[in-house]
Amino acid sequence: MSHSFRLPVTTIEHPPAFSNARGCREWLSQQPIANPQQLQTNLLTQLSLMNRYALPPSERLKMLEHMREALYHAQHETSRRFVGRPLPLALPEKSALDTNLALWDALRIGYLHCLVAAQQGDSALLVHAAPISQRALAAMAMQMVDLLRAGHVTPIGYWRNLHAIYEMADNFKVVEEAVVDPLQFEQRQTTVSATYLQPILMQACSPYSLPTSRLNLVAKWIQRWSGKAQLTRLPPEDTRLRPVAIDLDQDVPGCFMPDHSARIRWLDLTEFAHGLRKRILLLQRGDTPEQLKLGTDCTSAQCEQLLMHVYRHCCKGGFARLHPRRNAERTVRIVLGMESVLKLMAGESPNNATRNAEHVEEWRVLDENPGGMRLTRLQLESGSRVNTGQLLAVCPRGGSDFLLAIARWAMVNQEGDLLLGLQMLPGRPQPVTLRRTGVPDTMNGFRQALMLPAVPALDRPPSLVLPVAWFHPSRVFETEGDETEQYRTTKLVERGNDFDLADYESS
Repeated sequence: MSHSFRLPVTTIEHPPAFSNARGCREWLSQQPIANPQQLQTNLLTQLSLMNRYALPPSERLKMLEHMREALYHAQHETSRRFVGRPLPLALPEKSALDTNLALWDALRIGYLHCLVAAQQGDSALLVHAAPISQRALAAMAMQMVDLLRAGHVTPIGYWRNLHAIYEMADNFKVVEEAVVDPLQFEQRQTTVSATYLQPILMQACSPYSLPTSRLNLVAKWIQRWSGKAQLTRLPPEDTRLRPVAIDLDQDVPGCFMPDHSARIRWLDLTEFAHGLRKRILLLQRGDTPEQLKLGTDCTSAQCEQLLMHVYRHCCKGGFARLHPRRNAERTVRIVLGMESVLKLMAGESPNNATRNAEHVEEWRVLDENPGGMRLTRLQLESGSRVNTGQLLAVCPRGGSDFLLAIARWAMVNQEGDLLLGLQMLPGRPQPVTLRRTGVPDTMNGFRQALMLPAVPALDRPPSLVLPVAWFHPSRVFETEGDETEQYRTTKLVERGNDFDLADYESS
């Protein structure tokens, strides 16, 4: 199995700054902990040298263990440079992401050198097969978290490497052996199997549709609860949950419709799903997120919604579409962002407008249905950056009307192209100028907004697309002009990245 890892050949040329555990500790004591970016650079340099230098395997393992805490610290701090940024990343942000990914890879390769040595009969490392495997998988799990928080898909070979490490640990018969990992978010004891499943469960929970704060919370939950999921060689007996299959030969995570293969592992999510349902019920009965150890940065309603999101996607295969997506070979014109949409709607016809031309972009449609569409913009094509939860206006090529949509997810694929998933907002939008009542005089100036009509066929009342954070329950808005009208908000439908969507009634 070792050949599948493609480890660097080791020589006695170009030694690192240290060659034993004592030297490693002395080197670490001199590192600039207060300068994470420099610390990261220094760690990457030394790990890259270590991975190409012939070292006693047991000494290599000790040095990796010493370096791990400083490495995690540097990675956490430097990730702020790319996490949650609009896509595509700016060059400095993309460079920061690439450096983080390279350092996780270097840590994984270091532990794989040790794992291969154990496979080749090194008795001193053989007894540590479980923690070595877990450490290599943990590096890949953290790499996955960074990729998701930066809106990028996993690189080619990621899943194949993940499966190969798990299978080697399975051959050692240590996948369920208890391992202490002091660098996990909360729960310090884990297993190889639980660590292996973290990226698979993260990928399954529709992560690109989650804002960064929610994604961070889900990552903590999955790290804590992944041990509740079980890997078996036979499909689970509980058919109420959609069975997930993992093909160890494929460069893909779990799937719901596997090919026939002798190297399939089945993911039994019975206990995992039970824990999610139990917490949802307890929240509905009045328990707080703090009482359930779900975190302190979200309300009970937000936690319940997020738990249901994880349950639906991980355990039930996601939400069924009301209408199937159909392939489409055409382009659409879009305008990104609330501010640009308001300028467009308040301006001239989009067919002959010139002052708004710089905001209008052309994107390719991959597939669509009445409720939404999936678009792409090639890496070489210029355009605005996109945030999940952002407001957009969409017009089919050759059409004259722009409709509103929300960016439900955005990601950059392996080729560097930007992919975007849209949910359409039904009804033709109309611009309106509003001001809030019941606020201090310094805050009640008029602002542009949009009105969407009622859609009886979809049981949708009329709604307002307001500037972000303008919604307040039962707040009255009044229009500009001699004959003012008033509207009272009745319900917040959604707080987006740059807008509030609220139902209203005439006041």
